[in-house]
Amino acid sequence: MATVDLGKIKFTWRGTYADTTVYEADDVVYDGSSSFVYIGGATPAAYAALTTYNTNDVAIGSDSKVYRYINSSATAGNDPTSTSGFWAVNQPGTTSPATTFWNLMADGTNPLTTQGDVMTHDGTNAVRLARGSSGSVLKVSGSDLVFGSEQGYTGHKHLLSNYGKNPANPAASVVYGDAGKYPWLANYANNWIPECGSPNPACGPVKNSDKGITNNGYRVNCWLNENHELVSGGDDDYHWLGTSSAEKHVKSVCNNISAEHGGMRDGDYFVRLWISYVGNVILLTKDGDLFTAGYNAYGQLGTGGTTDRYMLAKVSTLGPDATHGGVSCQIAGFHHSNATDQGAAIYTSCYAIDTSGRLFVWGYNGSGKLGIGNATNQSYPVLASAISNVVSVSAGMQSAHAITSSGDLFRTGHDQNNINQGSAVTSWTDTAQNNAYQVLNNDGYYTSSNAYASAHYLNTSGEMYGIGGNPYGQLGDGTTAQKSAWVRCGGSLTFSSFYAAGNSYYNMYSALGGTPGASNNDFYNWGYNPGGQLGQGNATALSTPTQPQTTSLYSHTITSTSSNSAPTKTDIAVPVNDIHHVYPLQGISGESYFCNMIEDQYGRIWKAGYGDNVDNQENQSTTTSHQNYFLVPSPFNATGTISGTHWAGKSVVTIHDIYHTGNDYGGEGCLIMVTSDGRVWAMGYNGQGQLGGGDGSFVGQWMQLTP
Repeated sequence: MATVDLGKIKFTWRGTYADTTVYEADDVVYDGSSSFVYIGGATPAAYAALTTYNTNDVAIGSDSKVYRYINSSATAGNDPTSTSGFWAVNQPGTTSPATTFWNLMADGTNPLTTQGDVMTHDGTNAVRLARGSSGSVLKVSGSDLVFGSEQGYTGHKHLLSNYGKNPANPAASVVYGDAGKYPWLANYANNWIPECGSPNPACGPVKNSDKGITNNGYRVNCWLNENHELVSGGDDDYHWLGTSSAEKHVKSVCNNISAEHGGMRDGDYFVRLWISYVGNVILLTKDGDLFTAGYNAYGQLGTGGTTDRYMLAKVSTLGPDATHGGVSCQIAGFHHSNATDQGAAIYTSCYAIDTSGRLFVWGYNGSGKLGIGNATNQSYPVLASAISNVVSVSAGMQSAHAITSSGDLFRTGHDQNNINQGSAVTSWTDTAQNNAYQVLNNDGYYTSSNAYASAHYLNTSGEMYGIGGNPYGQLGDGTTAQKSAWVRCGGSLTFSSFYAAGNSYYNMYSALGGTPGASNNDFYNWGYNPGGQLGQGNATALSTPTQPQTTSLYSHTITSTSSNSAPTKTDIAVPVNDIHHVYPLQGISGESYFCNMIEDQYGRIWKAGYGDNVDNQENQSTTTSHQNYFLVPSPFNATGTISGTHWAGKSVVTIHDIYHTGNDYGGEGCLIMVTSDGRVWAMGYNGQGQLGGGDGSFVGQWMQLTP
């Protein structure tokens, strides 16, 4: 006959926990949705004032509740009902009882709070692991599980920018972060590292303000992917795309780094890139190092000498491991002068801002545009000692402007078209213009009679000023005469941001109304206009900021129809008072054949200007002048009543960026679009395979390059 050991059956269910119940070993209670078992402790007696109590002693207070003594030293005379910090109710569901009294039997608590959360264990308790961000994967990190980005080669998906979709607010309460005063500058002490996968972000508050006058590579297409690797394709005269001085017709990743000047530190990676017209690439890492490759005739690689480099080399005299005057040279921001005119654009100069606001310069120094007191090219970074606390830089062919943290605007270099206020200088000189917020130097002067130089700046009150060349009224002061003193653009109008497209001579300007940090979404254009870029229904240049016509081309909604007759169509008005983003673009067909794209409140993209040999309408595929804005043929534009964004697909995405790349001179440019899911789209010239594919066919409509 089997023997039953009753000693193994000993738990006593006592129901819901009560403060006034005296529990014995093996009593089980329900408390806070979980079950606990009482595992020990002396049977409590009534509290006695003259008794000395030690840690974890129990007593019954005058309120009949059971208390545990929690003070670290033995004392007497501390009533549990009135003495804070000496006693705690001996309840299992709180953090106060020691495990010598209660043990958890069944955890009924649900730590999950959000759809997609995962339950894991911290070694003691079941805990919540918050759902990761879109596209992240679950990884093992030490003894824990974490969500993180996928490592290794992840394809061609575009790295999205973490700053700059909207211009910076100069009145922000913080200086770092996307919502700060200077989001384009890294603030390593506060863990702010700006990222942007698109080439050539401006070193200023409006990230794409100068994209329309910047040569973003000569017949090449490059961006950073989601794994912070350089994706490239097209012309490879200087080998850094990975070929032997030829063409790369298939997009690929090439990140070879020479160890000659020091490699990349463990755990570091690229976060921003700049591509020059003739074949330079400059990459900034998350730790504040710079890497360069390509053409080096003027020392623009910053590694010493003028030898071209076929793979990435570290600028070893800058970065967190380098010092100048005993102070770290960790780089917070960068700008390279990529002159707006073909031919002049090979004269690259570099401007790097460190975390102390010091400006280091190198490369081409014609007319002293580096601001170091001479006109000698520099192959190593040199401190520009005449200026400090620099936050923003914009430079052209032979002149440059910079803004300090106090809002002072400085100038240096040549005085072509009086851009330098009538006097050339070789050292950074105060312009006497104050409260500057945004500056754009459009100096493309080289040898052509049609190369000019002008500059514009916007102050924190929204007042815009221009100086220099003015052949098509680009200064916005109502005239076409060049100016040697700063003149107000648009009279009493104020603006929140401004943008340029074209080159130094054939250019237009766009602006959004309001004040910096507070746009009212009113849209204005002025300047060069033979292709109808200004959206006025004509090809006449404008010397004053003017809103485009609301009349649109090729943009209709059907109000009535019949199966056997032509439908009634109503033109969609261009929402000139509700424009949220401006995408200034160089041309595809030639340097004066450019267009302008804008985004409205519904995420729709409108275009005016030259058609650039792309397909702009049902049966049109020529370089045609479009003198009014129209909805760009695309998967993202809709007509009729719209309540939100639209996309011709299952997943709704929005536009993240649109920019120009390649060489617009002679019809060798293309347009790149990035959507909010990291996909890349393109149209235009493909002779060197910069858009992918080996046949070099011209692409006339938005073609998706990445999955």
